[in-house]
Amino acid sequence: MTKLQLSLAVSDYDHVRDLTSGKIRVEGVDLLPLDLPIEEIFHRLLTYAEFDVGEMSMGMYTSLISQGHDDYVAIPVFPIRSFRHSII
Repeated sequence: MTKLQLSLAVSDYDHVRDLTSGKIRVEGVDLLPLDLPIEEIFHRLLTYAEFDVGEMSMGMYTSLISQGHDDYVAIPVFPIRSFRHSII
């Protein structure tokens, strides 16, 4: 079976490093991770739709949805298995 090829734009965080390094693999997916600053990810994702999957803040996403932009679909991915109040 052919694997699904996906580009993933995320910043270098400890909680995604095993995924971006290839240590952890996504079954059925050939992942092309791109380590970029968050500002560049937002710009390139929103302006050019350059990536298949990209990091986006909940604030940015809800702002886009409230303005009628429904081009993006949020997927519930929680790479941190604990709730941290400091990230709200």
